[in-house]
Amino acid sequence: MENQYKVDYLDLYVVQELEKFIGKKLREVKSVSQNTFGYVIDDNYRITKLGLYNCLIEGLPESFSILDSLQELYLAYNKLSDLPSPILELKELKVLYLDYNEISALPNSFGKLKSLQKLYLTRNKLNSLPSSFNKLTELQELHLWGNKFEKLPEFVAKLKSLQVLNLGWNRLTEFPDYILYLENLKILNLSGNKLENLSESIFQLPNLKELYIYNNPLYNKPTSDNVKYILKKLKSKGVYIEK
Repeated sequence: MENQYKVDYLDLYVVQELEKFIGKKLREVKSVSQNTFGYVIDDNYRITKLGLYNCLIEGLPESFSILDSLQELYLAYNKLSDLPSPILELKELKVLYLDYNEISALPNSFGKLKSLQKLYLTRNKLNSLPSSFNKLTELQELHLWGNKFEKLPEFVAKLKSLQVLNLGWNRLTEFPDYILYLENLKILNLSGNKLENLSESIFQLPNLKELYIYNNPLYNKPTSDNVKYILKKLKSKGVYIEK
């Protein structure tokens, strides 16, 4: 049978499985982002980027792990309640976009994705992270906006490559002091939580450039003078603050 997709035959098998699974034809596209339905291939006809936007899928076929050249995977606006296990076999995966699903927990084996650089989990149902998370030493961006975290696990402090940490609109009540170990952190979003105070440990983030803290009860508490002092000092250091 002629390969009309111009895709490696093993990858083509996965494409055809996905088409059956989803009920729609997948097409090659020039680029992929969070709202894309299609795939990008490289010079070797391997699929390197894939978007399955708003397909209402609850899982993925086991054959999905064949896509071992996949570097970016976008699964926003689906109905995933947990992480499909074939994803954990994608050793080259650098970007994983899972926004607007129904994921309540990540598997303990999540740390297998050691090449991961950007992880988007906005608007899911998470309240914790697996301990293997500390193996994601290449992770640069972690987006947990709109989940159910009351406390951030301390092992997040081991993510030394992290530059963006988005914890907006969770249920945090205390500033996570241990993030001071994230020496490469540039952007920190704590907006929409239940924080009543900030910690001076934030001064120990040498590369912090942006801080988002709006919609927190920071200014109507006895600690408000301390908060004002911290924000003023951060501004003097050139940090952009949205409060």
